[in-house]
Amino acid sequence: MDSDGTVRKLDSSEHDAWDAFAAGDGGGTIFHTAWWHRAWGADVEIYASRVGDGPLAGGIALHTERYLGVRAVRRPPLTPFNGPVVAPSSKSKRSSRYSQNRRRVSEIMASCPRLGLYDFVLPPGVDDLMPFIWNGYSTSAKYTYVIPASEKDLWEEGMSNRNRRTLERAREDVEREGHVLVTDPPATEVAELLEGTAEVKGFASRRSTERLPAWWDAVSSRDSGRLYLLRDPDGRPACATVLVWDARSAYYIAGGMRRDLRGESRLNFVLIDRMIRDAHDLGRDFDFEGSIVPGVELFFRRWGGELRQETRLVKIPALHAYVLWNAHAYFRNGHRRTGWVSHL
Repeated sequence: MDSDGTVRKLDSSEHDAWDAFAAGDGGGTIFHTAWWHRAWGADVEIYASRVGDGPLAGGIALHTERYLGVRAVRRPPLTPFNGPVVAPSSKSKRSSRYSQNRRRVSEIMASCPRLGLYDFVLPPGVDDLMPFIWNGYSTSAKYTYVIPASEKDLWEEGMSNRNRRTLERAREDVEREGHVLVTDPPATEVAELLEGTAEVKGFASRRSTERLPAWWDAVSSRDSGRLYLLRDPDGRPACATVLVWDARSAYYIAGGMRRDLRGESRLNFVLIDRMIRDAHDLGRDFDFEGSIVPGVELFFRRWGGELRQETRLVKIPALHAYVLWNAHAYFRNGHRRTGWVSHL
């Protein structure tokens, strides 16, 4: 791998260098950085290698905790991606580039501690899954929609007619009714809306909403995100969204709406529209950060972004954790159902 072949655990004093690499030359994201994990109060270990005495060549940020009775790789709240990142190969031949990158990933994964469960989600653009498949990982796909920054002045043309009409009506509603859009609201107000929406959907959110204000302090201190809140004419929070970004993309990672507005309200269209425009003004692609829930996927699709695949990789050496994981997946995903789900 054009190095001494050693992947080692980095000292905490080296984490800043890792963060610059992971979200920069390593081709990773904000979610691969050490500071992102620490902001959630999550312990993080970095295993990385260098090219000789030069820059970092690749590595992985690992957060582990107890899950299903075993020590497991876990992602902190609102963290869609984890897993290895590697620097682009400098080889001139395509076969050599593939081989070098594959070797780097294999050596990084071999350096990980022995655990009962490994769970990684690779971002769009990571296509070579062979090092994982050869080492016993199962794969599954999820998808996101991305509106590129290059479409800054054109993206609305790609929207469905239905979404375009709804957005126009939402803008009219906000102006007529006197709603106010705020981009620096208290994180506690946003957390309340996120928690209320999660409860309606049956998601566990206490862990993330309790930590969200402290996490947001870390994000905002690095100018790496923005909170959006729409207040009704009485000043009450109506709906909120959360946007974070790195050098390449801005990610819509959370949204919430007041319970009495859910169902018929279209106010959140105004927040999404503003996030897209802000992301493009920053020179970033806007990433809806996807969903495999049919209704949510349809909602994202109608905004007209490019379809991009993400890959989840799971390996469960511990037998009892394997049984529990698959039993949970069986009942959660409704595999006993028959028929097709169609959303045209």
